[in-house]
Amino acid sequence: MYVNVKRVVAIGCVTLVAVLAVAGAAGADSYSSGLEPFTLGSVDGQESWHSKPVLPHLPDGYDQEVVDTSLFGSPVGFGSKSLRVSNALAETTGEFENQTYSPSTPNPAGETQGNTVFDGTFEFTSTDFAEQPGLSIRVSPDNGHGGRMSYLRLNDTPAGIEATFADAKPDGTFNLYDAGTYSRDDVHKVRFLIKTVPGPANDIVQLFIDNVDIGKKLGICFTTWESYYRVAEGHEPGVIDSFEFRSEGTGCPTEPNSNKCAGRESLLGGGYLFDNVSTETRNTDGPLTTCGVPQVGRITPTGTTCQQFRDNAAQTLDKLAYTTKVGAINSVSPGVFFYYTKITDGKSGDLVSIAQSNDSSYTAIPVQQGQAFLYDASSCAKVRWNPVLGANGSVTGNLPSDGDFVIGVKYDAAALQKKAAPSSPPVKYSFETTVDGNLADTGASVLFDSKK
Repeated sequence: MYVNVKRVVAIGCVTLVAVLAVAGAAGADSYSSGLEPFTLGSVDGQESWHSKPVLPHLPDGYDQEVVDTSLFGSPVGFGSKSLRVSNALAETTGEFENQTYSPSTPNPAGETQGNTVFDGTFEFTSTDFAEQPGLSIRVSPDNGHGGRMSYLRLNDTPAGIEATFADAKPDGTFNLYDAGTYSRDDVHKVRFLIKTVPGPANDIVQLFIDNVDIGKKLGICFTTWESYYRVAEGHEPGVIDSFEFRSEGTGCPTEPNSNKCAGRESLLGGGYLFDNVSTETRNTDGPLTTCGVPQVGRITPTGTTCQQFRDNAAQTLDKLAYTTKVGAINSVSPGVFFYYTKITDGKSGDLVSIAQSNDSSYTAIPVQQGQAFLYDASSCAKVRWNPVLGANGSVTGNLPSDGDFVIGVKYDAAALQKKAAPSSPPVKYSFETTVDGNLADTGASVLFDSKK
């Protein structure tokens, strides 16, 4: 057993219990585990995880095992057991079937499936605070047999853990994107949110690392590997129901009658720790990507009418200015404002959600006295609507009929008076609108800044 004395420090732990349950709409299901019920040793066969330990072409198996996390410093949130994986043991043929896989959900996601959305998360950290030269693991949403539909490579480098994301071009070749470099001594959370869409080269992937939308950060619309399978392999893409944790062996010289990688001996018993693995397949709540979605929302001054917004005659409000007194907000100008947006080709019963967020975890701006209005887009006549208003400034409600609509929400910025002033102004407030979980408006934003 590899014991990293550098990591044996008490930095806390949280225990999660494995769950295999039916959730959400018919056909949707999920799997999640903190690995606490597992026994130490190979993960193969535990809760339907699989990673074949010994085969003729893999005489040493793969370097994976469920380990006692106290031997690696008890990373925060990892509980007492985690999955450790390295690429010290690999092979050179591009073998897939016997790599390490999380359990497959019973109802996979795919273009021709009842479920079209895959939502998977995991957390990882290094087993060592120092660089482990040659360490590289690929994690992919998969069908449990090597049918990768997306890809995140985690390479240990002198600068830290370098994350590289790959998707496929329409011609079947690949794009590689720098997804950031991350510290070895912290726990990092990865989320793949994938929507499979019938037709060529139109799947949508959102990749989040530590809650940062990497595609949005890079200004790129990520997609899956569907074009690779159609063009390069000549068949339809497979389904998605699990994660593959791949020990890559291509180009790795091995010892005779062994699959030990020469030059990677020091990785044996080290590598990365993975925990809190969760996968869900469903047919709703796909990626909230801005790909191809127009910005129709606008922040406007108080007094702006539906007609002005409809006719594109409304002014845009860019800033809320505040003064302070003894470290608290003393006044805000203007004290109220509108967020207007438009729903095109809405259907009766569609669930419309307006979400408010800010980039500083600062206090949400509430809706003023329940003033969230639904208008007929052509006449600007008010339509009866009973939305639910959240304490976080959200607005949620079902459309009463088919048609085009304008929504106007009045926000009470003056409610921030007497709150502690932001520690790092300005604060950027953003507003986005979704319909049945799909982004309908990339929204608008306004800065909350001290009065100069």
